[in-house]
Amino acid sequence: MGFRNPTTQEDRALVQRWVVSDFDRPGRYMKLLGLNPLRDRPDRDRLEAGLARDAREITDADLRKLLELDWRPRLTAAWLIALDGRTRFRDELAELLIADEVVHAGYGYCFAFTCFGTATDADVLVEYLNGDIPGVHRHSRTPAVHALLTIDSRLGTAHAARFLEGFGYRQPPSAAEHLIDPLCALAERIRAEWY
Repeated sequence: MGFRNPTTQEDRALVQRWVVSDFDRPGRYMKLLGLNPLRDRPDRDRLEAGLARDAREITDADLRKLLELDWRPRLTAAWLIALDGRTRFRDELAELLIADEVVHAGYGYCFAFTCFGTATDADVLVEYLNGDIPGVHRHSRTPAVHALLTIDSRLGTAHAARFLEGFGYRQPPSAAEHLIDPLCALAERIRAEWY
């Protein structure tokens, strides 16, 4: 495993094309972090249309190269994988999530697993949440709990229940607190409007 910074000309070109894209600074990756994609902004339609276009156009080879780099390309690649439903990346994303090497990228992986939404994806999230990763605070795994809650609600399972208390919840998060549900709704809207 491991990651590298985008230092080669090829890496920088990939980052410019897919991660920074044709948007003004701070770049697409910052707009994909956390709940930022839900913000009302003047370029929201452009962001959504660009994501849909790029999710369709990016090659698997380019996605794999982005997944070798730091958190910004990884986060963006996970979004593009999720939007295009490329479940063939499930194993790679699972390895990256469980390794938990770079901050922020896990948010994208959890989003992708939720978009895939199968029992296999729930199993990956459970394995991640059960793992003991030195130096990783449980709070940074909150998106995984939220992703599992969303998958549970779709599949009629209850995997997330045993993790809630350990993450400071006496009850499941409210709709206003949920980190993943609104992003999945956005993904569905992007697919419906821009695909």
